[in-house]
Amino acid sequence: MPLGVVALVATAGIKESGDADARGLDLAGMAASCAVLGAGTYALIEGAAHGWVSGRVLGAAAVAAVGVPVAAAVERRSRAPLLDLALFADRAVAGGVAAQVLWGSV
Repeated sequence: MPLGVVALVATAGIKESGDADARGLDLAGMAASCAVLGAGTYALIEGAAHGWVSGRVLGAAAVAAVGVPVAAAVERRSRAPLLDLALFADRAVAGGVAAQVLWGSV
């Protein structure tokens, strides 16, 4: 908490960007991403404690699985997406992300 207060005081004098092309926050994208990541993280962390086939773990996993395409749809329609999905059209980026996911699951 003290570090947060220090950061708030330190950044209080910073002026907002005067860029005419600056885009606003993607609140819908943030909400969708938080829901997906939160539910997926909960399912992975609590799976061992509650059992992988318990209702709460399966429910959280289902929310995460259904939320991924919803979050992608929200990002595709956003003026200022959190993650530009066009990045995944590059095979090097898509392959790198796939390798990280596979490596992390081992």
